[in-house]
Amino acid sequence: MPKITALRWLSRLKVGQKISLGYALALGIAVSGTIVGFGIGNQYRQQASQRQKHTRNEVEILPKSQTLT
Repeated sequence: MPKITALRWLSRLKVGQKISLGYALALGIAVSGTIVGFGIGNQYRQQASQRQKHTRNEVEILPKSQTLT
């Protein structure tokens, strides 16, 4: 039933209002996608930073462990 109500509401809008609604919807999707993309990119950046720190620690520890044996 809510689908029919939305269609009735949409059919009552003027052409200019429908165009404006379409632009607003497209802009909202674009902004949402950008925000989600930045969030995902930040997660990958943090993971890469942690791996880089871990690798640096291993590189520093390796020569020390070789001289001890």
